[in-house]
Amino acid sequence: MLGESSAPAQWPDCCRLVESIFIRLCDLHRSPVRKGKGAISRWSLILRDYTKIRQLVVGTYLVMQGTQIQLVAVNQTTLISWHNSRQKKQELSVLLQGTALLPALPESDEPLQAARVLPAVPTPAQHEHQYRLLESTAGQAQQRQKASSLPLPILPKGRAKRSLSITPPAPAPALQPQVSFVTPTGQTLCFVPVAFPAAIQGTTPPTIIPVATLGAGATPKRIYRRTVEANTCKKCGQFRTAETGPGLYRGRAFCPQTETLSKELWLEEMRKRFGK
Repeated sequence: MLGESSAPAQWPDCCRLVESIFIRLCDLHRSPVRKGKGAISRWSLILRDYTKIRQLVVGTYLVMQGTQIQLVAVNQTTLISWHNSRQKKQELSVLLQGTALLPALPESDEPLQAARVLPAVPTPAQHEHQYRLLESTAGQAQQRQKASSLPLPILPKGRAKRSLSITPPAPAPALQPQVSFVTPTGQTLCFVPVAFPAAIQGTTPPTIIPVATLGAGATPKRIYRRTVEANTCKKCGQFRTAETGPGLYRGRAFCPQTETLSKELWLEEMRKRFGK
């Protein structure tokens, strides 16, 4: 039965007449039929023809009274299941054709051994494992000795050992910068200071050896002469000293000659205007 409101359905192989009718209808309808945009399935076509045959038989009084034909109701589910099982039986009969099956295995007269009964609680292990810890070797590592940069000489046996003194090579003399100055007469001289060894330093003052003298046609270097002793204020033009108003706030200078406020009030005004 498919549902509460549906009638009970039988299998197509409940009798030989019904099964023969379905075998014939399956041969007539082998594929679905297209109708418009859709298609009618193969099983719907078979059930439609079987329903027509059943209605003609059941509706004929003479056939029902004079014969014992019984056409049961079949639905699509029982039809598809019967068709699939019938196909499998046919394939199996084809595969087993010509094969000799083995007879049934004989049974032993002796009974089998009883099944092993497992304990409900696992049994504890009989042996105990002992862990062997390694001995501590802290502080026993051998430290490597640092090899000297210069190899030591190997003295022959049987001779007296002598004290050896290794003198490192003298460094190459560095280039000394040239020194130039202008004489009162306007002549420019260039000199190179000579470095004396450490053995005679402090005994004789170093001398200056002239290297080259500029010719008469060369332009002498102008001597820098400072004309202003201090920076001047851009507002009043006076020197910016401690008496004439120093004090800067973020690049802004305080000038007591042009400002109407005192230095303290001017700093407070700058902090309020530009922030602390």
